[in-house]
Amino acid sequence: MDISGLVYVNEWAIPDRLWDTFSGKGVRTVFLSIGSGASSDAELAIAESIGCPVHAVCLNGVEENEWENVKEVLADPERTGARSTCDFSKGAEKRWILPKNIRKVLEIPYWSRGVMDTSGCVGIPLSRSTQAVAQVLEKICSDMKLKDNTVRCDILKVDTVKNAPGRERAILSAFFQSPFRPAIVLINWTDLPDSTLEATMAAGQLQLCGYKLIAKSGHKFTYTFTDNDMYQICSWEDTTCDNPMMRELVNAGRELERYTVKAAARTATATATPSSLLTTEAANAK
Repeated sequence: MDISGLVYVNEWAIPDRLWDTFSGKGVRTVFLSIGSGASSDAELAIAESIGCPVHAVCLNGVEENEWENVKEVLADPERTGARSTCDFSKGAEKRWILPKNIRKVLEIPYWSRGVMDTSGCVGIPLSRSTQAVAQVLEKICSDMKLKDNTVRCDILKVDTVKNAPGRERAILSAFFQSPFRPAIVLINWTDLPDSTLEATMAAGQLQLCGYKLIAKSGHKFTYTFTDNDMYQICSWEDTTCDNPMMRELVNAGRELERYTVKAAARTATATATPSSLLTTEAANAK
């Protein structure tokens, strides 16, 4: 996708011309936000610019209440923000979004059905059911009545730091072993990608699956899909080398070098003076 610029909302870097990218889908854009951060402003900014609903995956009852309060603020006809009862909903009155477009999702997209500990900073035992990524998206897309029963995710935001720290790694791994590739992925990493082995592997897999890191602010990273899936450039059944991907990259580099040398030689020949050509021909004749 074409990124002409970025705007920063609560430290999240968001492409500033989202409508140009998603205007063809508009209200049918599938925007999934997993987990609540300190503020809802980034989600609301994205939904407002496109006109699409926010499908908020609530990690526990606390997050459910936060999103419910956002709906109350949006529904206030006076638009004063007086109905805000938590930091998460502050500023929502400045956004023009229908309350019905805040849609809570009560199953976490994951490997399969199960239960995830989402106690986080609450201090009391809390948990939430998980479900396979495809089944969660099928339910969302069915409720949206997408054409031809399409199942997709266009924008994915993951912020589990507050209530399930570190779980963004497993959620992303489950997500990218499904067939769905959102155009934009926003992640609040619990640990920076270069700081721990677990974070390195999760971030590495994301970019190897065809994503480009376009911006970061603290632990909040923004990626866009390029469709350059490195896993598919080679055979993983090859027994003739240590690493099939590295061999393909080395071979591609050598091919590029040969092409560059040939192109330089053609350019040199085309720009050579007649006298230099005669000298070259005389040398060849000898």
